[in-house]
Amino acid sequence: MKQQLANEATDHLRSVAACALLKSNPEDTLTMASRVSDSTRRDDLLVRVLGQWAREDPAAAQVWIAQAKLSPDVAGRLAISGK
Repeated sequence: MKQQLANEATDHLRSVAACALLKSNPEDTLTMASRVSDSTRRDDLLVRVLGQWAREDPAAAQVWIAQAKLSPDVAGRLAISGK
């Protein structure tokens, strides 16, 4: 139980930090987001970060997406949103 709470707290901190870093370093933000242990939270964060990056720098985001090993959920959500 304590480990689960620690993982949830760590995931939350990674999510907050990832959102704060997005404008200055999107690639590091995505690395941090990828380390979130809860798959639902991780996928939601990746979609949000990639969507924001794609609005600000579509070419760079597309290069990263093309090289990334995204979960089927994230890839599908990005395809639906057109990013």
